[in-house]
Amino acid sequence: MAQTPVRGTLLVVRFIAVAVALATAAAALFAVGAITIEKAHGLALIDVLTAPIAFVVYGGPPLLALGLAARAQTGAAAAIAGVLVALLAAGLGALGGTPWDAARWHTNASDAQTRLLLGTLFGAWPLTILGTALWRPANREAD
Repeated sequence: MAQTPVRGTLLVVRFIAVAVALATAAAALFAVGAITIEKAHGLALIDVLTAPIAFVVYGGPPLLALGLAARAQTGAAAAIAGVLVALLAAGLGALGGTPWDAARWHTNASDAQTRLLLGTLFGAWPLTILGTALWRPANREAD
């Protein structure tokens, strides 16, 4: 099966979605790391041992959305990936997980960690699963 080359607007949409997804993943992982260090008042061994789990739980949705955006072959698939990335980025902002919310993390690290965990488990992961389910058939269609 021959691959059709990705052209013009689709390439731009893919690039923007990938960049936003990468920034969202980095911001989420930075927030989780900073909040964990704030709660423990330094880096503890348990933080190092649980870091791979935190990477998957918090970084998984935006990184999966990044993969969807990077592999989109149709306009519909790129649009679905773009909307998913935008929703994940907006959700991170709504939960106070952006780097400019760091002052709030220092005042109440437990609350910030709880909000990020609940938002990720009950918001980001279901959205990513739904987006992936919609993306797969959309990516198979010819433009």
